[in-house]
Amino acid sequence: MKKKKTPIILFIVVLLISTITLLLSIVGGIAFYNEKQYRENRLKESAAILAKQLSLALSVPVWNIDSKQIEILSKSIMKDKNLYGIIITSKDKILEDVILTRDKKWNSVSVKKRFEVKNWITYKNVIFYNNQDIGTVEVFITKKIKKKELTEYLI
Repeated sequence: MKKKKTPIILFIVVLLISTITLLLSIVGGIAFYNEKQYRENRLKESAAILAKQLSLALSVPVWNIDSKQIEILSKSIMKDKNLYGIIITSKDKILEDVILTRDKKWNSVSVKKRFEVKNWITYKNVIFYNNQDIGTVEVFITKKIKKKELTEYLI
């Protein structure tokens, strides 16, 4: 029996297709990693900005012990769907801690106890009034929604 020789052109085509596939996979992996890092950095910036804005907005209500205004501001900031929760504490414990988090349906809810911090982006900022430290605000942002958006972006 005579062996059938594989044409050299077939070998070259298979090699070329394999090489191109490998290169595209590497480029795709690098692009995914870069996009993931970019979005995570944006989330970190967002956490810092939210904490700063909230600490500035809360300075007068915390100083005046205005619980209603603190509640309004905290609920307003929780409209950001990337935000998992916030904790507002007064320095002298004159005010009860304000703790807002998410329920299973991702609605904002007020709770009495601190929630368990998982693999979230967190940022803590001091609340000042007339250069006096009067409390802190902690912001917790989840990567969950951004991961979902990233997956949808890639598909």
